[in-house]
Amino acid sequence: MNIAGAMATMFPAGHVIECGSAQGAAVEVYGLPFNTVPVNCEVVDYGPFKFSRGRLRRDIYLVRTDVFLVLLRICAAGPDVQDGEFVISCDYTPLASEQSQAFQLFARKCIESLCTVADHR
Repeated sequence: MNIAGAMATMFPAGHVIECGSAQGAAVEVYGLPFNTVPVNCEVVDYGPFKFSRGRLRRDIYLVRTDVFLVLLRICAAGPDVQDGEFVISCDYTPLASEQSQAFQLFARKCIESLCTVADHR
């Protein structure tokens, strides 16, 4: 499974768009309902982005799928609930890679520095 497939599995209600073909290229998921959370994965860490403007949601998650560790951001698509939400994969690494432990530490530090309260699990 590639990262786009993993994102489609975590956000089955959305439309997946690949933004490049190289390793580390972002994958975006649009058309998600309000209060979306990742499914079919384990949430390793989470926090609300502390630099959000107004009441628009911007949450950062570190999730573990069967194949990847993924650092992603869930954002409001607009100021109204009916605008829904979208997701951007900020970074990812294969779960079985030598870099997975270092990636997990990096992602947790990102969440700690960018979020008001990290929810370590």
